[in-house]
Amino acid sequence: MSFSHKIINEHIFMSFPYELKDTFRTLFKTAKWNSTQKAFVAAHTPQNLRKWEKFIQAADTANKLLAQKDNEEATLKDLEELADAANKLVITLTTDLECARQRSVDVQKDTAHATAKAAELQGAISDKRVKVLLTTTFLPALSD
Repeated sequence: MSFSHKIINEHIFMSFPYELKDTFRTLFKTAKWNSTQKAFVAAHTPQNLRKWEKFIQAADTANKLLAQKDNEEATLKDLEELADAANKLVITLTTDLECARQRSVDVQKDTAHATAKAAELQGAISDKRVKVLLTTTFLPALSD
């Protein structure tokens, strides 16, 4: 915010943001607009100088409070966005965990099936060895 004032002869020329015009008018009821200087003009008195300083301080305080409010609103918005992102992440992780659990169950079933097949094959291999052993041991003796 830009505030300025200059003293020319017995007058104070005061410039400030247009948005504060109504507030300024409550303090400086007799001030007149000077279009050449683009400033309000009031009598140069100690009382008017004190009012001008108070007006600037009040405007500066209000500006700081508005900036703080904007920052708090931005922070609140950031927190809401972070909470939404965290909720989405929890949903994604929960879904991934359920998929991993199901894959674990499937792997356990596949492992049990493979173990049973391996045992079956081992039995079959043992039977084949016995047959091969019998065939190689007894068949030549029978043919003599």
